[in-house]
Amino acid sequence: MATATRLVQRFRNFLAGVKGSGSAVTTAEKKPVTPGPAIKKWEISKDQPYL
Repeated sequence: MATATRLVQRFRNFLAGVKGSGSAVTTAEKKPVTPGPAIKKWEISKDQPYL
């Protein structure tokens, strides 16, 4: 059984679709992914070998 909050949200979405532009959710334009800098390899400690 749906909770009261979920029912209210569905009702609001329905009303937004009736009044508005047909969709309550706007989609943002996706930007291209740019790779980050290369990951540096970690150096093993020589003065404190237990770390």
